[in-house]
Order: sequence, then C-alpha cells, then structure tokens
Amino acid sequence: MKRLIIVLTMAVTLSGCFGEPVIDASSEDAFTTSTAKVSESLSLEDQDRFAEAWVALIMSEIIGDNLFDFAARASLMGSPNMALAQIKPVLHGKTGSEIIAAFEKLQADRKKLRAEEEAASEKMRAEEEALKLAEALRVEGLNRLVAEQSRNSLPEVGLNQWGITEHKDPINDRIRVLAGLVTEEGLLFFFQCSESKLVVVIVSHSPLLAIEFITMDRHADVSWRVDDLPAVKESWLVVDGKAGSNSAVLKLNPNNMVRSILEGKDKLTIRVHGITSIISLSDSKYSLEHMLGSCGL
Repeated sequence: MKRLIIVLTMAVTLSGCFGEPVIDASSEDAFTTSTAKVSESLSLEDQDRFAEAWVALIMSEIIGDNLFDFAARASLMGSPNMALAQIKPVLHGKTGSEIIAAFEKLQADRKKLRAEEEAASEKMRAEEEALKLAEALRVEGLNRLVAEQSRNSLPEVGLNQWGITEHKDPINDRIRVLAGLVTEEGLLFFFQCSESKLVVVIVSHSPLLAIEFITMDRHADVSWRVDDLPAVKESWLVVDGKAGSNSAVLKLNPNNMVRSILEGKDKLTIRVHGITSIISLSDSKYSLEHMLGSCGL
C-alpha cells in the first residue's frame, strides 16, 4: 500500500513536470522557442486557432483598440525587449488552450462592447429624432403665430410707443394679449402671452430689413441689456416667413427679460442680425403688467 502511494505521488509529480508546454516570455529567444513548442503540442485545428489568438492578443496589447494608441505605442515595435515586456503579462506562463480561451474572451468582450455602443448610438439617434420632431411641431405652431401677428400688424402698437392689443379666438375664445412697439430701425418687438405661456418676438417690420432676417440657420444670436446693466447674449429660435408674413426670431419663456425690463428705468438696447435698436422703457411697465395680468402670470 505504501509502495502504491509513492508510485501515484511520483506519477502526479511527473505529470506536472511534463504537462502542456507554456509560453516563456522571459527573453526573446525563450519566447520564440516556447511559442513553437506550444503550437506543436496542439492539434492541427487548434494550431490555426492558437496562431490567430496569439497574434490578436499581442496586437491588442501593443496597439490597443484605439488607433491613436498605435501612434503612441508604435515605438515599442522597434524594441523587442520593450515589446516583450508589454505582452509578458498577457502570454507568459500560459498554455495553448489558455491563450485560445483568453482570445475567445477578448472576442466576447469586444462583441458585447460593440453591442452596447450600437444600442447607445441607436438610443441617441432616437432621442435626436424625437427632439427634431418636437422642434418641427413647435416651429410650425410658431410660424402660424408670427404669420397672424404680422397680418394683424398690432394696430395699437406705435412707433417708439408701447401699446397693448388683445385677440380673442372666435372658435375657442382663447385670449391672446400682446405688448410691444415698433422701433425707429424698423423692428417689431413684442411680448405675447396666452394661457399662461409667454414668448417674445422680433419681426422685421420694414421691407428693407426683411432681407436681414432671411437665414438658413435655425437659431440666431440676440444680445440685449437694460440701462447700463451687463449685456445678455442668447440664442433665439429662427422662424421662417410664410405667405403673408416676415421671418422672425423668438424666445420662449423670456422671464428674465421681462423681469429686467420691469425693474429697468430708462432703456432697453437690443441687437439682432446686426441691427441695434434702443427702446424706451417709458410706459413699458404698464403695458407689460397689463399683459401679464390678463394671462394670470
């Protein structure tokens, strides 16, 4: 019995010594020799798989998945010792089957990453399409709004004179209240509220300025300041002119602008499409407060 145990122990020990060969990355010569031995120990089918895995793991470690990493690491290829040190943690001490398994895991991880990236990209595209659709619907509604106001021409709003006008929809009795004026430069500047929704609009009231408002951009820079306070620069929505109306720029929920005007004392300076207008704030408080009060704001 004791003799049998000794024989079995020796057999296990010897099987460990003469098991599958492994990659030795301790030196360039050892790496070349051990790689050949590992390959020879495999079946013909596994040899092809091992060669593919061997190359892929080395390239993945030295070059990486990012092409920009290649530019940073290319110098390693010119130095065998540096390259060997780079790939040693990946291949050293591994058998052929372990290298193949590592390669299969690398493929699975990359496949999973690509799937996650494609899903994220698809989600982003869907969100962008939804935003485009929402903006298109909003712009279409605002186009109708500006067209109506241009046709109505705000009869109670005068040159450099703040005024108020109200419109009642004959179908749904919805009240729309506007407060604004026409500047000397030919800009129709007004606020409108309806059902607790507020918008500020600038329309080219003069045919000479209509050309300045024609643009392919969907947004326009608008700068404004009250009295001598710091100027505010914002991106406003561009609304294309339709039949019977001019192009305009507008901003939804201009609460900061309304509050600044109500707190102002002298003037509002506004610039859009390179056109600068100085608007007197005289009577602006009454007009704005009446408009806001009519809409419950």
